[in-house]
Amino acid sequence: MRVNDTLRRHFLQRAITGVAASLALAAAILQVQVVLHGNVWHLGTVIFYFFIFVLFILRRPSRHASHSFRHWICALGGVFLPFLLALNPDHSTTLFWISLPVQISGMVLSIVALSALGRSFGVIAAHRSIKTGGPYRLIRHPLYLGEALWFLSIVIQNLSWFNAALFCVQITCQLQRITEEESVLSQDPAYKHYMSTVSYRLVPAIF
Repeated sequence: MRVNDTLRRHFLQRAITGVAASLALAAAILQVQVVLHGNVWHLGTVIFYFFIFVLFILRRPSRHASHSFRHWICALGGVFLPFLLALNPDHSTTLFWISLPVQISGMVLSIVALSALGRSFGVIAAHRSIKTGGPYRLIRHPLYLGEALWFLSIVIQNLSWFNAALFCVQITCQLQRITEEESVLSQDPAYKHYMSTVSYRLVPAIF
């Protein structure tokens, strides 16, 4: 029975990884089309999703991973809920320029954090290795902060109650991912030491 459960979990993890990688590639291709139509500000999004797709293929096998179904739902929601945003092709020019610095900051931070993670990248909470360099010297989850800034910028450009609610749901998913990831990683004494050295999860001096 235990062998069957292990095989079932392994198959489910492989299936989720395949779906997530396919969605990341599809997102990158869609954003390429947007860039080709003259929206060069989406180039950072293209790089981000292609980066994620490549890391899905090259990442290390995990030592420990979460088996919580709720976490899997939150993890996929945290990554792919932005696909559900209702975009307004006639969005306000003023809102666009207000959101642009937020968007650039989010994309740059996300790409830098992905570069620091390298083959340790994952969607589901898992222990591949402990990363403490680059932006991880300042906060424990810089990738989530970068994604949140990017998502917020899109919401600002396309203000609506639906988009604002979607953003709140995505942030809730990300906070759940943080809790689950730290639960898995803190089984390693090296990560416990890292948590005592880097006190803040997302925003220095705040949280």
